[in-house]
Amino acid sequence: VQISSVSKHENERFVDEAEVVIMTRVPIGPGNSFILSLLEFALNKNKKIFIIDGAHFAQRDFTNGIATSFYNKLLKKGATYIQNIENEQELVILLREPLVTI
Repeated sequence: VQISSVSKHENERFVDEAEVVIMTRVPIGPGNSFILSLLEFALNKNKKIFIIDGAHFAQRDFTNGIATSFYNKLLKKGATYIQNIENEQELVILLREPLVTI
């Protein structure tokens, strides 16, 4: 399954309008791997990118490792993974705090 060029441009427009892009604990397979390209698009636009539960990303990769490889590239480019968020309220609180990366 491929995303249509109309959907791709629409998603890029949404990302372009956002200040922050958050990827939740979604599994990545051939049908939605375009999400990673959208994150790269966002990074290239100097957007803040947060990936929830990034340490376990490989367990949600159903692309034979292609998505994990892309994910690692995103981290090198500046995406931030957040290990443990239990609910949306915790995420809102975290986004209000100054980000400290160790």
